[in-house]
Amino acid sequence: MARAEARGSALVSEQPAVLPSRIPTDARVVASVVVAVMAVGVTTTAMGVVARPLADEIGADAVQLGWGVNAYLLVAASLALVGARLGDRYGRRRVFGVGCTVFAAGSLLAALTPGFEVLLAARVLQGIGAALLLLSSIEVIAVTLTGEAERRALLVRGTTFAVAFGIGPLVGGLVGDTVGWRWVFIIVAVLALPAAVL
Repeated sequence: MARAEARGSALVSEQPAVLPSRIPTDARVVASVVVAVMAVGVTTTAMGVVARPLADEIGADAVQLGWGVNAYLLVAASLALVGARLGDRYGRRRVFGVGCTVFAAGSLLAALTPGFEVLLAARVLQGIGAALLLLSSIEVIAVTLTGEAERRALLVRGTTFAVAFGIGPLVGGLVGDTVGWRWVFIIVAVLALPAAVL
């Protein structure tokens, strides 16, 4: 009896320790989703505030300014379902990471824009990135978390997105009036890049 118990104890001790890997994974998922949707939400509404000083600096007329504001929205809305389909085909995390990277690249390009043509290309890139990351952020949560953790993460994501829409004009106004409109794009790029890494 004692020998059997000793043998059982030895077998148990040989089993690999179960590390609490889900905790850091869960935290990374929630953090990456939160900062990514924050960047997208702020960009969506802050652009309306910084559009006029932006147009004055790059010499854009009213029609060009309209395209600079709306190109992002048009591309993001029209490609949203495409982004979801790509997530199904190539993997949600991969598409989410690519979306964050493309969005950050478009934001940095917008911050450095010398004229309307570059701004338009940058806004299109931002829209593509937003289309890739928004729906895939929901899917990443769904395939990574379960039960109450999934429900809380989706609630945090939705709340963050709504708050980002609300504070976008405030961020655009404060940043634009202090350090300039280019820094609005730099800030959202800085938010999106860590999301891709996480």
